Amino acid sequence: MEKRYYAGVLAVATSLVLGGCGVSQSPVTVIAPEGEKVEWAIYSEGIYCYSDGSLYGYVAEDGSEISPCIYSEASPFSQGLACVCLNGKYGYIGQDGETVLEFVYDQASPFWEGTAYFSRDGEYGLIDRESYGELRLEGCESISAFREGLAYFCRDGLYGYMDQDGQVAIEPVYDDAGYFYEGLARVGKGGYCGVIARDGREVLSPRYSDVALDGNYIYARREDRTYCFDREGRELFSGLWDGMKEEEGMFLLRRYEDGYRYGLADGCGKVVLEPKYDSVELIPKWRLVIARDGGGTGVLDYEGQVRVPLIHHSIAADEEGLRIIDADPSWKVGYLSGEDLSVKIPMIYDDMSAFASGRAAVELGGKWGVIRSDGAWELPAVYDKVCLFSDGSMAVWTGEEVRLTDRKDKLLLTGPYDHVRELGQGYETKRDGKSSYWDRQGNLIAQDYGVSSADFLHGTANTYFLGNDMLLRTGEEDGEAQERFFLNNWITPEAGSFYTFFRQGSVWLGDGGDHGHAAGIEELRQRGRIFCKLYRIGDEKILYFDTGTWESLGEDYSGVFSVRDGEIEPLVSGERFGGSHREARVYFRFDNAEDVWKMSVSGTFGGFGGYADHCEIYRLENGQAVREISLKYFFQVAGNYGREDRLENAGLFYDEEDRPYTEETILQAEYLTEYLLDGRRVSAEEYYEAKERYEHRYYPTPQW
Repeated sequence: MEKRYYAGVLAVATSLVLGGCGVSQSPVTVIAPEGEKVEWAIYSEGIYCYSDGSLYGYVAEDGSEISPCIYSEASPFSQGLACVCLNGKYGYIGQDGETVLEFVYDQASPFWEGTAYFSRDGEYGLIDRESYGELRLEGCESISAFREGLAYFCRDGLYGYMDQDGQVAIEPVYDDAGYFYEGLARVGKGGYCGVIARDGREVLSPRYSDVALDGNYIYARREDRTYCFDREGRELFSGLWDGMKEEEGMFLLRRYEDGYRYGLADGCGKVVLEPKYDSVELIPKWRLVIARDGGGTGVLDYEGQVRVPLIHHSIAADEEGLRIIDADPSWKVGYLSGEDLSVKIPMIYDDMSAFASGRAAVELGGKWGVIRSDGAWELPAVYDKVCLFSDGSMAVWTGEEVRLTDRKDKLLLTGPYDHVRELGQGYETKRDGKSSYWDRQGNLIAQDYGVSSADFLHGTANTYFLGNDMLLRTGEEDGEAQERFFLNNWITPEAGSFYTFFRQGSVWLGDGGDHGHAAGIEELRQRGRIFCKLYRIGDEKILYFDTGTWESLGEDYSGVFSVRDGEIEPLVSGERFGGSHREARVYFRFDNAEDVWKMSVSGTFGGFGGYADHCEIYRLENGQAVREISLKYFFQVAGNYGREDRLENAGLFYDEEDRPYTEETILQAEYLTEYLLDGRRVSAEEYYEAKERYEHRYYPTPQW
């Protein structure tokens, strides 16, 4: 069936999509493939690449069709071209949808920094964007995209870097490598991480369990210590923390002690707040810190002095100062000056919004009104609900009827709507589970659609899904580059056999428990992005993969394949579910007894009544994964165990501080912890002794 697109300026979009419910000159574009749903889309260079759930196509931001959904794989446009797959072969199309480079490649990547890479008939090569000339690469098992003029490549399981002429810039001596960012790249060797410069100089030698590049600093971790270095590799400070991050000249510190605790250090590394707080939030404008400890929230300054006692329910900063909510039983809301923390508005209100354009909505005695930052009333508290918006407009409810007015009190719309919210350059109203969209002048754009969302749309600031079957473009997009997409590993090692496997093979996806299912690799590719990288364990080549949807609550998978004599076989895999307490991820863990890396599937699962932490260790034998040990601990309500079991094994049940119970204390316990080694209940000491053997872990990180 031929596809038609309803699009254009509002005068076109309204008459077609809404069946003629009014005409406006507002520059809003509605894009709706007729009779189909847009299940995924990404914006780049003025064009939306989208999927109907199985195939991919392209549509311009004015709604005109560039290509229908005919491609089995597709990338966003980059440097004027899009890499697509048709009938099992890759090629490139231009922004008019016409073929620019024929469909002759077994695999190919988008153009980035003037270069794309391909595989054809078992050979790798580069394509120049200007001339479309091809450069064959010898002895290259895989290659990344180029960033800062260099691409990492793999030869015999080891990584180095090459330039755009195909010349080796840094010899392949590393077990792992990542992209360069401002002249530095993260590398791995012997299971440890380091940092190198573009000239190959080791800024940090690979001896850290983890390394992160962040702005002007390098963070590294070894054993229980976290280090901060400058970009030349000079150590600035260190401490017994799990992590740190610079923010506005200060360093947030994190440490795990029965849960994460947070603190603060100044720009010289001096600790001003020990990591003992449940959370800390910096307010650089006033050099203040909102801290929460146990059941109370307060305010401290950058020197660690308490300015507001930690006794309040919550404190939040906005443009005018700090909104403060008193603790139970009062729950009253007031406002503090950000400059000197003096009381600007006393804690007498039942609720209060953040200040916007110098005013806030407040609730008093079950009714809502509007006050200014000096506490004076602008609207008395006689309304059922009030919502303030960023441009000064305001929605006010009287009963079920709402009036939306602009900053000058001009009426924009009125009606019996349950909710009104800002969405892009307009407003979304909701009534009886259906939504409608209006521009800033109060003109109706689209009506009676489902939930609007940007979860399935990427690279945009002003375009949204409406009911998951059309796109609404409410303003000019900024053309944000989709770097995380373009820097994915598109070409995989052993391209020929892996290419076939990806279209015909399947992998067993386990959840860390006793459940799992088979999923086709092609199915996983359709769900979103897939990241692959070649590694070695001893003399064996293995392929790590990590895949996931673009959805915030989607499913993610990771796993390892063996690569032997051109054959690809699944070894181990893990499955994670976004938004739920169920995770199994593939890691590499170092066996301290045998000095060798092994595979691990680790994570958590649980629900009502408790949770479990699991770790399965596998060794590689003749290209097969052999489980070596299983470590699990369970924390759950005592009632999940029988009375006799608890009494007979009291010494193998532990409290939250890892103290064993006795027959006298266990029947009063509310929660129990137990440790299992290969399914056998053991003491905490035996469990931790076994786990310590494999404590150091490493996993490839897709570096976008």
